[in-house]
Amino acid sequence: EVVALDDLATLFQVSVKEDALAGGVTVSYRGRTIVASADRPIVSVEGRVVSLPAPMVRSGRRWMVPIEFISSALASIYDQRIELRRASRLVILGDVRLPRVTASIDSPGPPTRATIEIAPAAAVAVNADAGRMQVRVDADGLDFSASAMSGLIDRIRLGEQPNTIVPDTNGTARATVTTANNVARVLIEVAAATSESRTP
Repeated sequence: EVVALDDLATLFQVSVKEDALAGGVTVSYRGRTIVASADRPIVSVEGRVVSLPAPMVRSGRRWMVPIEFISSALASIYDQRIELRRASRLVILGDVRLPRVTASIDSPGPPTRATIEIAPAAAVAVNADAGRMQVRVDADGLDFSASAMSGLIDRIRLGEQPNTIVPDTNGTARATVTTANNVARVLIEVAAATSESRTP
């Protein structure tokens, strides 16, 4: 997977200068430089050699670099934190709180058990209203993914409110929140609904 250097120049406000004689380019940001050539899967970052999975290539009038160029090279000369999350197709710039949130089934049951993991850990609040559970995470956004559910949980999805997660259940749900090793876990258990008998 590749990205165009001119797109990176626009997004990150870096300068890109082509060196026709050397067959490559120089990427600069506030006096710091990256030198890349078209035939080698390495770049020089402030004189330090950094390996890439593939060399830079020309496509028409544009130079294309492997997507890893962002985290391996550009992040080294930038004045803000840059994090590349390939699986989510996200590039995080600066001190943004965007934890990875994964939801998975532990046991179809009944009772059905599932876990929501938040990494790095963030404060979590669980609310239940009229039989509906909502999990709110204290963050700027959520990098969310969920596996297929089964048993008494139809799915676990993002809620309508910002930074909320909603389990769609077919029973009575309860949740326990734990934190260890900088990971917060919401353990959800759903029991089958029972009919209450009424006496006259």
